[in-house]
Amino acid sequence: MAHVKYFILPALALLIFCLGNSRKDGPTFLGPVDMVYSPEQGKLYIAEYYGKRIDVFDISKKTLVKTLPLADHPNNIFLTEDLRSLIVSQGMAEGSLLVYDLEKGRRKKEIPAGHSPTAISESEMHIVICNRFPGEITFLGKDKFQVEKIVKVGREPIALYMVPDKNKLFVAHHLPEMASTADHVASKISVIDLDNLKVIKTILLPNGSSSVKDITRGPEGKYLFVTHILARYLLPTTQLERGWMNTNALSIIDVDQMKCWQTILLDDIDHGAANPWDIDFSENGQRIFVSHAGTHELSIIDWEKMKDALSQTGSTSLDYATSENLGFIYPYRERLALKGNGPRAIMPVGDFLIVANYFSDNLSFINLDNFKEQNIQLGEPNLSNELLGEMYFNDASLCFQSWQSCASCHPDVRVDGLNWDLLNDGIGNPKNVKSLLLSHETPPVMSLGVRSHAKVAVRAGFTNIQFTEVPEDYSSHVDAYLEGLKPVISPHQSSAKDLEKGKALFQSLQCHECHPAPLYTNLKSYPLGEDKSLQWDTPTLIEIWRTGPYWHDGRYAALEEIFNKEKHGLQESLSSNDIRALNAYLLSL
Repeated sequence: MAHVKYFILPALALLIFCLGNSRKDGPTFLGPVDMVYSPEQGKLYIAEYYGKRIDVFDISKKTLVKTLPLADHPNNIFLTEDLRSLIVSQGMAEGSLLVYDLEKGRRKKEIPAGHSPTAISESEMHIVICNRFPGEITFLGKDKFQVEKIVKVGREPIALYMVPDKNKLFVAHHLPEMASTADHVASKISVIDLDNLKVIKTILLPNGSSSVKDITRGPEGKYLFVTHILARYLLPTTQLERGWMNTNALSIIDVDQMKCWQTILLDDIDHGAANPWDIDFSENGQRIFVSHAGTHELSIIDWEKMKDALSQTGSTSLDYATSENLGFIYPYRERLALKGNGPRAIMPVGDFLIVANYFSDNLSFINLDNFKEQNIQLGEPNLSNELLGEMYFNDASLCFQSWQSCASCHPDVRVDGLNWDLLNDGIGNPKNVKSLLLSHETPPVMSLGVRSHAKVAVRAGFTNIQFTEVPEDYSSHVDAYLEGLKPVISPHQSSAKDLEKGKALFQSLQCHECHPAPLYTNLKSYPLGEDKSLQWDTPTLIEIWRTGPYWHDGRYAALEEIFNKEKHGLQESLSSNDIRALNAYLLSL
């Protein structure tokens, strides 16, 4: 198949802008990731990830009026129902919540919030935190902000929506948590009953759903809406046309029945809408807004008309018309290209939709009457080589027909929890996606080591997965981005006794011969599993807590299953206590 050169101007224009406007004494790159609006104040609060601050923006004057400095990267921000307090989640391994008094304009308190606090919500009795990597929802008492209950919900909860009239909390999970070989592999929605603070229902999204980003409620209250990728992982990666590998979706959850009612594809037949991120409704409830971080666009959907079409009785093809039909959304959606790069958070305010563009570091004000766009710069995108690499890694305009970006299969540069049948080692042998952390330090790469180095794989990825050709500088910048990645400290907490015992077992069982510190790989390949003719690359064990499911085809959902079922070269059976200790040590790496 001929590879198509498919460049779209925003990526090139931004590169020229960055290089032409770089100056050492200018504003720094900020990276807006989240926003909330206070109607009483007429102020927009913007979380600046790289800037480590909250910017206060006057909507009427369209100017920055104040900056609240932070000690760490902000993850999410939340405005309490009484409009008096702003709550910011920040940090990773030692996260915290910052509470600001908006009337007095100052910080009231800082509360330890555990590992990776992200989304924040509020019930009648609690402030609720989503702790992403421990897989927990933490309920804090409103009076003293003390932990009253921690509910374990499973892999990577990333977004919350409180439904007070149903006394339920809906939790959206970023990645699938089951084995990749299961019949149905998908992210889920957990439903927590607010009376007893227990999970009462698990709603699976359609097969192939991954990279969930946001969840919100529709105006009539009957439905919740979830943005995610809908991967066609059961197909070999031979082409991109018509969403052959990845499509991009909006799933609709029936609140009363607690099930997925419909899934709508956001792509066009010949133009992907990669990496849907934030979702919101117009103030009158008639329009749905979705930001597409990969294609630098907005979807503006006529909800009333689309709902009528979905609710028609007598239809015999609704399933096809939604989750399989790339043409279904066409009559109901306006697709608006933005001048900015990397739109993430969106916020409807009056007659405008405000868009925070992460990489171009600006706000877009979209007039909802005529769709005219006004852009206001926040910082200045003096992008380093690493940041340019991050931008290209997330940019689906560098893909044929914009179906996907590198981040579509490697969200957060790690894994999507799915098996893919790549063509670099033959066809018909799907394998689990590998994390790219430390990939440049641990050659060769790919499961069978078919790429001699990560630099080779980066360039092959653009050619054979994105079906495009990019300038060498782009690939070099992606190299710089990947080389600069740092592992996240493990959220798993175990007793010192188990960790010491697990480390001793790791040594006595000769695990360290193939997985020696500090990279926990000897960079060699070995026969493994049923087919002894295949030589499998020895992976690093750093961040293994984050990269499940396990084995080359992801057949094991949990790490301990490798020792219970596969033995993995062990000559002796391990007791349950030994497996627990070994597992604890590995999950600490």
